[in-house]
Amino acid sequence: MDHPLKTHHRLLLTGAAGGLGTALRERLKGNCEVLRLSDKAGLGEAQAGEEIVLADLSNADEVNAMVAGVDAIVHMGGISVGQVMRTIAPFYGALGVCLLLVTYVPAFSLWLPGLVK
Repeated sequence: MDHPLKTHHRLLLTGAAGGLGTALRERLKGNCEVLRLSDKAGLGEAQAGEEIVLADLSNADEVNAMVAGVDAIVHMGGISVGQVMRTIAPFYGALGVCLLLVTYVPAFSLWLPGLVK
């Protein structure tokens, strides 16, 4: 069935495997003849009216191939907060331990000689 709002021949949705991309997948089909879905994660099989292009947004050659021939882009690709937190959490944990040591060890070392007489 043709949708009266089909304004694009080929529409690209980046981040299609993520939460927003998954939510938009069916909704955007009404705006185009072909919905090109892209993510670096697997997207399964293309449905009718879909194309799948696996691409990493940090790779310029893959991005150039991904955007070739599209009329518009809905950009939802990126790094999720969960991934960022898993990456930086060890650093901040180690920093916290260092701050505790710097703060309390000198005070403890000044207090300790008073215990031993």
